[in-house]
Amino acid sequence: MSENETITKTVRTDNSKGIVHAFRGSAKYRRHPKFPIRGAFSPFQLQPVCLAPVFGGETVEKVSVNLKLVSSRLKNSLSGFWHEFYVFYVPLISFDDMYLDLAKFSSDSTINNVEAYSEAVSSGNKLNYYHRSGINYIKRCLKSVTETYFRPRENNVAVAWDKYTYRGLPICHVQSKGYIQDFLPDEEIEQSVEETAESEQYKTWEKLYAEGSTSFSFSDYMRYYGFDIERIKEEKIKLREPYPPELLGFHRSYQMPRDHYDISKGNYISNLKFDYNHMLCYRRKRKYLNHPGFVLSLMVLRPKVYAKDQLGTLTSYMTDLNLFQPDVLRSDYHHSVKVFEKNKGVYSGRDSDYMIDFADLYRNGEQFVSVSDEKDPYNFVGNSVNFGKSAYASSEDIASLFMDAGHSFHYDGIADIQFKSRVVSSDEQKRLSFDYKYHSIDPVTGEVKPKTAVEVKPQEDTRTATEIALQQHEERVYNERCRGLDSPYNPIFYKPTVGCLYSFPAHGTTIIPKGIKRKDVPSVIKNPIFIYGE
Repeated sequence: MSENETITKTVRTDNSKGIVHAFRGSAKYRRHPKFPIRGAFSPFQLQPVCLAPVFGGETVEKVSVNLKLVSSRLKNSLSGFWHEFYVFYVPLISFDDMYLDLAKFSSDSTINNVEAYSEAVSSGNKLNYYHRSGINYIKRCLKSVTETYFRPRENNVAVAWDKYTYRGLPICHVQSKGYIQDFLPDEEIEQSVEETAESEQYKTWEKLYAEGSTSFSFSDYMRYYGFDIERIKEEKIKLREPYPPELLGFHRSYQMPRDHYDISKGNYISNLKFDYNHMLCYRRKRKYLNHPGFVLSLMVLRPKVYAKDQLGTLTSYMTDLNLFQPDVLRSDYHHSVKVFEKNKGVYSGRDSDYMIDFADLYRNGEQFVSVSDEKDPYNFVGNSVNFGKSAYASSEDIASLFMDAGHSFHYDGIADIQFKSRVVSSDEQKRLSFDYKYHSIDPVTGEVKPKTAVEVKPQEDTRTATEIALQQHEERVYNERCRGLDSPYNPIFYKPTVGCLYSFPAHGTTIIPKGIKRKDVPSVIKNPIFIYGE
C-alpha cells in the first residue's frame, strides 16, 4: 500500500448514551410535523433543506421529502449531476463552545451566557441562513456537520468548515476518481468523524470498558482516581467523549439534463429538471435519539466535471519499467511516486513541485479527453473546472457551468417527519376551542393575549333565590323519579311564570334502579323519553 493511497475508515457514530431519565416510563405518542420547503442554491453547496428540533428519548421513524427541482440553462447538455440528500442528527452537546453553558441556566431556564451565542442580521444584509436573530442553530448544525463529514483532517484537526465557500455557504469537494486522490489526505472524507479520545486517561478507560473490565462511566472512572469531572469542566478542560453529528439517512441518484425549445431564443436549451420523492430513516433505519438537539437535512448537487488543469495523460510519463512491475510497486511505494516541477508534467497552475503516485493510475484510472483540431479541448467540453491543489472548485469555475448568473437551482416541496415522542399532538381546532383561564386566542389572527383581571375573576351567579330554589327542586324530583319514586312536581310554588327546565319520565314508566339487572324488571321500556338538563 502506497503512502498516498486513500484509506477508508469506517467509524460508527452512536449517540445512544446519556438518556434523559425524566421521560422514562411515560407513554409515547406520534408527532407528525409536515411543512413546506423552498430554496435556491448552486453546485457543490451544502444546502440546508430543513431543521427540526427533537427531544431526548424520541425515535425518528421516517423522514420523507417530496420536492421539484429545476436549474438555469446549462452549457453542457451531456453531463449529468449527482443528487445527494442527507439527514443528520445533531445533539446540542455536539456544540463544543456551548456544551458547558448548556448545563447552566437561570431561574427562567435561559441558557447561560446566551447573549454571546446570539447573532442578529442587520436590515439590508444578505441572508445565508433562514435566521434573523437569536441563536443561529442552522449555522451551528451546518458547521458541525461540515467539519465532521465534508472536510479532510490535517494533523488530526479538521479543516475549517468555512475555508471553502461559495455565495456564503460551504461547498463539498468534487469527489472525482483519479489524480485528485493524491491531493487529499489519507483518509476518507465522506465518513470521517472526530477522534473519540482526547486524553490518555480516556484511552485507558475506553480500553477497559471495551474489554468489559469495568462498567464505570468515564466520570466515575476519573472520580475513582481522585478527579472531579464537574470541577474539570469548570476549568474548561475537555475530558469528555465528543458527540459528533450522526448520519441518519442518505440517498443518492444520478440526474441527466433535459432539452427543451426556448421560444424567446428560437433554439433548444438544456437544463436540469426532476422530481424527488424519497423516504429515509424508515423501518429498520429508525433511530432512537438520546439527547435533545436537531434533525438537519442537507441537499447537494455535484455535477460531473473534468479537470481542465490536466493537460495530458499520465501514461505519457511512464518511462520507468518498474511502473509495469506489480511486485515492485507493491513492495515499495517509492517506485510508483514521481516528482514533477511546478508547471511541468501533466498538470499546470501548480504553486510548487508536486508528486504523482502512478499506482493510483492502476487503482482509479484517469479522465480522458480527446478533441481533435482544438488548441484547448476544455473549451469544447464546457463542464470543466480547475481543481488546483485542494479538490474544491473555485467560484469562477462553478459560475462557468451555467449560462445565466445567480442561483443555479430552485426547488419547492414538502418535508414530512414522523417521531415517536412523549409529546401529545393536538390539532389547531382543539387549541383554539380550549377554554384558557389566563389567556385568550383570537380565532382570526391567532394572536395570544393575556386576559385582564376582570376576565380572570370567576363570574358571579346572577340568578335569584327563587330560580336557584326551582332548579334544586327539579333536580330532586328528577333523581327521585329515576329511582322509581312518585315524586310530585310543583313548579308553581316557586314561580308561576317560569318554564320547566327538565323533561321528566311520565307516570307509569318503568325506571331501572341502579344495581338492578334489566331482566329482573318486567315490562321494561328500552328507551324512556326523558333527557336530563333540557
